[in-house]
Amino acid sequence: MKNPTVEQHELEPLAQALIEVLYRHLDAHRELAEAVEDKERALRSLDLDAIDAVVERERALINRIAALDAERLVATSRIGELLEHDRPALMRVSAIVPYVTQETGLELIEVRDELRTAAGRIDNVVQRNRTLAGATLDHIHIFLSLPNGAGAQIGWPAGAAAAAAETAAPSPRI
Repeated sequence: MKNPTVEQHELEPLAQALIEVLYRHLDAHRELAEAVEDKERALRSLDLDAIDAVVERERALINRIAALDAERLVATSRIGELLEHDRPALMRVSAIVPYVTQETGLELIEVRDELRTAAGRIDNVVQRNRTLAGATLDHIHIFLSLPNGAGAQIGWPAGAAAAAAETAAPSPRI
């Protein structure tokens, strides 16, 4: 920081604007976490229509989060410029806290921590979804590679493997 003479009353409105953006960001991240959890349920049940619907929700939420991130960068930049930070848009909450009231600082820390929790929740479910989708694809590949008549050897009715293989071809959705 090059400008230690900045007064709290100058930063408070900017910090409050940042807090407001961060809470909207948090709401969008929580909605995204719910969407990826819904996708996990749809993947487990192999409900392609539900998967398609969730993917559309995810896209809309990701676009909303991108717009909110642009707002966050503007709010952070304003604070960083006032403090004469070397890279104003990249200021961290911990660098802003010493310049605001204790109440505002605690609120910034709280929303930051909640955002980290929401991001972790999303990351965990996305990783599980990747694993689940990979395992499902592996099972489909194994099923499709069964030699003719192999289904009968494991108890499937005659022709079931061939009929299933014909209908298991990837649809345009995949």
